[in-house]
Amino acid sequence: MTKSNEPQSNDRRDKYVDKVRKLLAKAEGASTEEEADAFLAKVTQLMAEWEIEDHELRGRGEAQSADEVEESKFNIGSYTPRADAVAMNAVALAMGLRGGFKPYSSGSPAYMRFIGRASNLERFTLMWTSLEMQMIRAMKKAEPKGVSRGELRTFRQSFKIAFAQEAARKIQAIRDDYGSALVLVDSEVEARANSKFGKARRTGMKSSYAGRTAGGTAGRAADVNSS
Repeated sequence: MTKSNEPQSNDRRDKYVDKVRKLLAKAEGASTEEEADAFLAKVTQLMAEWEIEDHELRGRGEAQSADEVEESKFNIGSYTPRADAVAMNAVALAMGLRGGFKPYSSGSPAYMRFIGRASNLERFTLMWTSLEMQMIRAMKKAEPKGVSRGELRTFRQSFKIAFAQEAARKIQAIRDDYGSALVLVDSEVEARANSKFGKARRTGMKSSYAGRTAGGTAGRAADVNSS
């Protein structure tokens, strides 16, 4: 079904992205693998419905032809927002984007804001949605049983970061085949990001060897064909 005007299209897309984020957060927090799979199945259904929309397909083509430097905000609804931010940033850098993290404060959710070419931002939206589903499914299978809440949180943080770093390496390798211009952050993006975000800071988080190992293994097996 084709929408009659562009604002409606953008509104629907924003609602879709937000709903997917919430469903993924619920999948991550699910008490069983079966419950997580049910949430992920709903995400898969929404993705399929969204991708066949005429106005969404047309919007991607317009973004690629104009390809201006733009900004995009991604709310983070998980229980490990800093780890999600590091993970998202690893993938974003491999796709020619620069990002900045805003932690939760005063009722406002944590989020990442990315700067990049419109076409790369669009590809990243699809890529991260796909990778996050794969990451959560693999993480739920690998989570240790009978550990404290703090230990589980540390495992999840380490898993996510290691998964994303390995997936980012795969994306980088694929995009390298098409020339270095596709994988480098161009000067206009870099200048705007430096003005907006300033110098990146290290994020101190506890690390889990088991989480890093399991996440790295899952990341190396991730499907990155959406890049």
